[in-house]
Amino acid sequence: PPPASTGPNKPAQKDPASETREKLAEAENALIEKLADYQAKSAELTQLLTQPQDGGEAQKRITESKQSLQNRAREIAALKQQVEQYNLKLAGQASPEVLAQAGPRIEILEPAVASTRGLPAIRIAAGTQELVGRIEAPEGLRSLFVDNQPRTVDASGIFRAPIEPNRQDPFTIVATDNKQKRTDLTVSLIRETPATSETPPAPKSAGPGETPGGIEFGKFYALIIGNNDYAAYPALKTAVNDAKSVDVVLRERYGFTTTLLFNANRHAIMTALNEIQKRLTEQDNLLIYYAGHGEIDRATQNAYWLPVDAEAGNPANWISSQSITELLSIMPARHVLVVADSCYSGALTGSAVARLPEGMDESKRAKWLKIMATRKARTVLTSGGVAPVLDEGGGGHSVFANAFLRVLRSNQRVLEDYDIFGEVSRQVKSSASRVGFEQMPQYAPLQHAGHEGSPFFFVPEAV
Repeated sequence: PPPASTGPNKPAQKDPASETREKLAEAENALIEKLADYQAKSAELTQLLTQPQDGGEAQKRITESKQSLQNRAREIAALKQQVEQYNLKLAGQASPEVLAQAGPRIEILEPAVASTRGLPAIRIAAGTQELVGRIEAPEGLRSLFVDNQPRTVDASGIFRAPIEPNRQDPFTIVATDNKQKRTDLTVSLIRETPATSETPPAPKSAGPGETPGGIEFGKFYALIIGNNDYAAYPALKTAVNDAKSVDVVLRERYGFTTTLLFNANRHAIMTALNEIQKRLTEQDNLLIYYAGHGEIDRATQNAYWLPVDAEAGNPANWISSQSITELLSIMPARHVLVVADSCYSGALTGSAVARLPEGMDESKRAKWLKIMATRKARTVLTSGGVAPVLDEGGGGHSVFANAFLRVLRSNQRVLEDYDIFGEVSRQVKSSASRVGFEQMPQYAPLQHAGHEGSPFFFVPEAV
């Protein structure tokens, strides 16, 4: 037989990891569409169930609607399984993480790089003694410094640096080529914790709709931001999907009017906040959801959200927690909740919050809700403390977003934000521990923003 063609007409061979990523993206998009469709059909069924019944025809429509929901639930389960399989496959195909290439290209080979929403981070297991990386410098390598110490590379561009026991400080790597092009890289460290088999308890079973009569909660608004594609930071994988799904559940399940931003720069984010402020009244509620990179000023411990146009090492274009607090302190809305799924977001939180005692009977709960509905809330729920948080691990979502969505979807009553925190925290801690990662969400009043003791309320439309 003639030899196989090697000419220009032969199609290029796809990298297996790239092909898997394409299939994963297709499955995730299909899953998002199915979930949105499921929420819409669920709302239709709720409407049918709450309307006056007109005999057999109404019952027929209800039966058909239930069957349709069951079919969609099976399709969603199958798609979730596909997403999980592609994620597992991709983990096995992943090449060493390319972390910087402004000048020479820097790769970290060992230890493994964790996908986080902040600085690139490496997982340090017990007994890890060495950082191993590779430098590619087409113009030739002039110098390499790791933590200000000169390092050499072998014929393959491999360099090594010791990792001292109990080290917590990030590594700084600086590579310069013979044309004076320089690449700076800072890599944080994550000390792995032993995986556990702990299973979080199921969300508390709540009775059917419990909105006490006479309580006016006002209108609900949400600004939802999902940033994946950064100019100066590693791209994220799940933030946009997280934002899409949060938008669906807040609109369809809880009646929010939403503003959705993808890959937003600082101007777009601040403009959206100012536009929402103009619409709010003193009876309204505002939720701000941010999924993206975060940074922290280690000198001041100020937390920052990073718009997609943020420059590494230059906070001029970052959005500080202080700016967010100042803006929310003058917002006319009665209840404001910030949900931040980014690294170092725990620096936003302040002191503990008072909450409704367990076991309060419904008459007392109704009186408490009526009082709290008139008081200001300025609270914040974050995906972790002052540390990196995972970008993956939730079936196409971050572990935090996956838990947050599960709690909101399963809820059947007026729900306080600290109850969401309790369930989300247990689920995140358990999910993260399965991959040897320690992550603990935080919840507290937003510091210096006018909090008056009320929680933020989630009121399902069916209630």
